[in-house]
Amino acid sequence: MKKIKIGIIGPGTISHRFVKGARMVRNCEVYAVCGRSKERANQFALQYQIPYHGYYTDLIRDTNVDAIYVATPNETHYEIVKECLLHGKHVLCEKPMVTTEEELKELYAIAYEHNLVLMEAMKALFLPLTAKVKDIIESGELGEIKYLDGKYSYKSDLPMDHWAYHATSGGGLRDVGVYPLGYFNYLMDSKIETIQTMSRFAETGADAFTQAMITYENGVCASLVGGIDVLTENKAMIYGTKGYLEIVNFWKASEAVLHKGEYQRVIKAEMVSDFKYETEHFVECILKGAKESPVIGLEECLEIMRVYQKKEEAQKNN
Repeated sequence: MKKIKIGIIGPGTISHRFVKGARMVRNCEVYAVCGRSKERANQFALQYQIPYHGYYTDLIRDTNVDAIYVATPNETHYEIVKECLLHGKHVLCEKPMVTTEEELKELYAIAYEHNLVLMEAMKALFLPLTAKVKDIIESGELGEIKYLDGKYSYKSDLPMDHWAYHATSGGGLRDVGVYPLGYFNYLMDSKIETIQTMSRFAETGADAFTQAMITYENGVCASLVGGIDVLTENKAMIYGTKGYLEIVNFWKASEAVLHKGEYQRVIKAEMVSDFKYETEHFVECILKGAKESPVIGLEECLEIMRVYQKKEEAQKNN
């Protein structure tokens, strides 16, 4: 079977982890890299013994490249992803992919027109453990699901000019709050009905901490936290009428604990690299000629965007 050759734009820390995971995928080849820093991109290329391109436009125009993994600062995603799609490349883009609903719809329209797979990188959705958690929920073992609680917040020592503090594309919700948000949306498989948010903002205007309260159309209530100025206990809790699940570091977890009264059971699953499974799914979508990922496509991204927008509306009204 054909191997999908993937080029990397942005040789930062996360791309090292991407290479590790992608090289575990049978039908994938990490083919080339480029970045704003030519020196760092060249070092990356030497480390992994892959070709180096001086400019991202050269990588995009490389006819040997089938797909591109975009791991540049958030505010650059829209223009880079658009150019990749217009040059016939499938795209796996780090979250948050874009900052507005209009940009999101435009990029997907281009992808549809050119029969390309565009996918936002949401690795928690593809973990083997996540599949087991979803099976437990759907089996009824927890009873009727009533409440979800998820947190991902860390104490940043980043300077204020770092992309994480960018006013429109950074902040706690977009950086890490998206993890519990995307995770819960996937597990519930239900549209969001209502959204309330409260935030604390950094001097740049980015949210340093956001809590969102959500109700789904199926009646389930959820609380999720994303922050970059305080360390919390980072885990997902799923509460039903018969018991609850506890998943510590759910976005990269290999085990969950099921609680039913005094009874506890540990559920374990493989987790060799959190980047392996999402890359595997992305490559499978390309090889199968899929219109988009059935897990995280346009509609799923729009649901996430609704929560971002609610936070921004609340900010403007304060």
